[in-house]
Amino acid sequence: MASLMGAFAASSRVRLLYGLHGTDRTVEELAAVSGLSPSLVSQQLRVLRLSRLVIGRRDGRHIRYRLHDEHVVELLAAVRAHTDHAEGSASADDARLSG
Repeated sequence: MASLMGAFAASSRVRLLYGLHGTDRTVEELAAVSGLSPSLVSQQLRVLRLSRLVIGRRDGRHIRYRLHDEHVVELLAAVRAHTDHAEGSASADDARLSG
């Protein structure tokens, strides 16, 4: 489980996961939507593949990547919800301390 959570530790990988939400894309398409270089996208996709968060299928001379399954969508939603909640709690704590 720690290895899986480590895949979420880089903002570039999270960006790629969101870039694959609801669609499949090539490395070049992911580079365009994420603002990352194609070589960095490829490196990060390797980590995401090894963590079983994305899968690829050959489409001619390209590989199209997609999220592994709906569990990845649920993980992204849960992490986002927790982040939003934690940031809201931190803001409330800061306001109490300064008030």
